[in-house]
Amino acid sequence: LAGAFAIGCNILLMWMYNFGAYFFTFLLFGGHLSDAIADVICDGIVVEMSKAGPDGGASLLQTFSWGSQAVGGMIGSLLGGFAHVLGPRGTFVVMALCPVFTVVAGVIYPERR
Repeated sequence: LAGAFAIGCNILLMWMYNFGAYFFTFLLFGGHLSDAIADVICDGIVVEMSKAGPDGGASLLQTFSWGSQAVGGMIGSLLGGFAHVLGPRGTFVVMALCPVFTVVAGVIYPERR
């Protein structure tokens, strides 16, 4: 649900020309809030796996999570210089693709009860 909200915020940012500064700020805040929710959910999964015992895979999952974040940051830093080529709309399209991966992962890996 948070991923879908982030996608919606970023798509609305693509067409934002006459909405005003307050709505623009709300959309940026909503996109980042959705990212924070996804991060908290990932941390909760790590905690659940750590309670399962040493073989629960929590350390491997935490390593993967932090490693993915580091690689994503490096790729974002390297490609950030090309934002002028994409323009504002293209940049927000690329920003909307990241929550799509979160939504897909949520569908592929359903919650265990």
